Amino acid sequence: MYEAVWDEKNNSVILLENTIDKEIVSPRPVFFEELDLLGFADVWKYPRTNAPLLWAIGRDYYYQGVLVARVTGGDLYKKPDVEIIHKGCLEPVDLSHTILSNTDIMNNVIGEALEFIRRVQKEYRRYPSQLTVSFSGGKDSQVVLDLVSRVVNPDDYIVIYTDTGMEIPCVEDTVKNTIKSYHSKYPAFNFITAHPTSDTDKLWDLFGPPSQKIRWCCSVCKSVPFVQTLRKHVDNQKLSNIIVFEGVRAEESSRRNKYKRIASNVKHINLINARPIFEWSTTEVFLYLFQRNIEINKAYRQGMWRVGCSVCPFASKPANYYLGVLFPKQTEKFVKHIHKLALSRGMTDSEKIKTYISDRSWAGRSGGIGIDNFGVSNDIVITAESYKAIIRRQRENLLEWLKTLGTMSIKQKNETTEVEILIQGVYIQISITKVDDTTLTLTSKNVNEYPVIRGLLTKIVNKTTYCVHCGLCEVECPIQAISFKPSLKIDESCVHCHKCSTSIEKGCILAQSLQLPIGGEKMKKSTTGLDRYKKFGMREMWVNSFLSDPERWFETNTLGTDQIPSFKRWLKDANLLNNSNSPSELVGVLASCEYNDVIWQIVWVNLFYNSPIVNWYISLPFDRAYTKNELLELLLIEFPGIARSTLNNPLSALLNTFDNSPLGSTFRIGEIEKKGKSIERVMKRRLLQINTATMIYALYKYAEVNNKYYLTVRELIDSKSNGGPIKIFGLKQSNLVEVLRGIQEYDSELLKVDLVANLDNINLNKKYNPIGALIRYFSRSR
Repeated sequence: MYEAVWDEKNNSVILLENTIDKEIVSPRPVFFEELDLLGFADVWKYPRTNAPLLWAIGRDYYYQGVLVARVTGGDLYKKPDVEIIHKGCLEPVDLSHTILSNTDIMNNVIGEALEFIRRVQKEYRRYPSQLTVSFSGGKDSQVVLDLVSRVVNPDDYIVIYTDTGMEIPCVEDTVKNTIKSYHSKYPAFNFITAHPTSDTDKLWDLFGPPSQKIRWCCSVCKSVPFVQTLRKHVDNQKLSNIIVFEGVRAEESSRRNKYKRIASNVKHINLINARPIFEWSTTEVFLYLFQRNIEINKAYRQGMWRVGCSVCPFASKPANYYLGVLFPKQTEKFVKHIHKLALSRGMTDSEKIKTYISDRSWAGRSGGIGIDNFGVSNDIVITAESYKAIIRRQRENLLEWLKTLGTMSIKQKNETTEVEILIQGVYIQISITKVDDTTLTLTSKNVNEYPVIRGLLTKIVNKTTYCVHCGLCEVECPIQAISFKPSLKIDESCVHCHKCSTSIEKGCILAQSLQLPIGGEKMKKSTTGLDRYKKFGMREMWVNSFLSDPERWFETNTLGTDQIPSFKRWLKDANLLNNSNSPSELVGVLASCEYNDVIWQIVWVNLFYNSPIVNWYISLPFDRAYTKNELLELLLIEFPGIARSTLNNPLSALLNTFDNSPLGSTFRIGEIEKKGKSIERVMKRRLLQINTATMIYALYKYAEVNNKYYLTVRELIDSKSNGGPIKIFGLKQSNLVEVLRGIQEYDSELLKVDLVANLDNINLNKKYNPIGALIRYFSRSR
């Protein structure tokens, strides 16, 4: 890549070598269409000509090497600000002079790229292979296609364009013009258009808007159709060596700068990516287009510096302005899905929803909160004895997907299907039972002994649950043993390589897009997973149902599909459910407890440590009444970076908990006052009487979390203390001391205190953790 310097006299640029003192960031040409769109016509005079008028570096505009204007701001709904530094009349760039003055350098650049293509062709000609050009309609792919056509005979390569259904209209125009132009020169020119397996609008409904972390669109709408098309049009003997010439350039991003110029199996197996213009600058790309008289995609003339999909999580805010103005119908087609996501996440204010969209907050999503799963879900419950998966409204055949794991034998026993799979030299036993018309369970007694195989089995459960035939598993299979015609079919040729599972996170890209926060004991900071309950509270009837049959609750519960994941996170935050979805040791202790107050008081202790919304609520002053709006305002102060509509969700879940559990009605920690069905206010009261079992658990929990078994009453009274019965329940000091003395008298092995004169020491026994202390107390009280 050569360096560009200004050719001030001719309002142009010149490529030179070794020009450290004069070099500039690679500029792009600016055309009258872009100036018209930004309103430059109000202050400048310029002709409507085919040639460029200015050059731009980023959003700074240069004429004859001088900065004349700067553009800042702008988003999907807001026009950018234009700062005019110099006014005047603009004359078009003399393209003939520009091409001539850069001929020698460009010949070197072009010659090297042509030689690279020749080398690649020669290298892979030795064995069956297929040369392919990946075409997108953007400037880089236009250059690569032209370069390849100058080296390779039209009979020896194919061009594949993937119509994702999200491209802007200018791309479609460029594709049509390209086909027409090349066919006129090369009658044998083979241009193929690939399409996703489903309508893109439907895919956005299923997967939710793509994000920078969940780039399902690149796989499902681009890579999959590309590979499927190759397999359809290329001989099988050549499929093991597909050379794809593509227009990737290092200058485009820091991520691409780390790519190699030629690389194998980058996106999919058997694909060799070759990048002829990898080191080219933007300036060199445009100079090539000018030199070869290739029609430039109109989107570049209108000011867009990247061309492709209309709504993209990687697009900048200013780029979205051009999309909204130039292609409103295409943009709105996908913005409506982002609007839907905002509403489902609790946003109601129209202006805040517009900000959520324009600020690209949606592009940062890392999970499935707010995305409709259409009633399809699964839970994995792992205990010491077994592995169990509960699958609801499965979309595909579980037995068919299990074929990919290993050699299977199947026996039917009444309502249960017994499966034995030989995988990696190990026999795994699986039982599959139909619970009802929409639910089935998969249980294995021995897969837990083999963590790697267990991980593969979980991925198969995800495939079975969520599969929408997107095709990603199909293209990852190196021997084409997977097909969907119209339902899943695993061919006998499957070699059980597991690439269809191991190459995809969670085994299914839709499962990845729909994943929800886990919750539980590892609350790293106060904002982590704040909105995790979807406005559903921890209700007494749900807890009772769970404790009555914790081992089978996932199979037998009657909760709705939105309620189950919310309640699971409450259970995990209450330490009643492990991250493996199996009942915790605490459940076994509490299930046999005769006192409901102990259960809910201990739940409240654990929620303090694990639930951000409960932790925040406990920090509020006692003996005060709060309206819901007042609580929201306090939340906004505590979490200034989170939208009000987002904060409303966990607050609603907390209030719903108070309204449907002893925490509100009996203990009055959050006493609800209602007007009709609406909550008028919440009274936060102190707990007047704490159960002895709760006191023991709370003290040992405090000791465990803070790694301190020698405590003082003074530190527990301190408002800055990290837990403890006074902080969590608002106990009076006198009440605390009374209970402490009672515990010592009852069982001095659990607790010893010195509470006379100036002494206020509390000594706990390091031998016990919170559950162990609880078990000892209950065993002695029976």
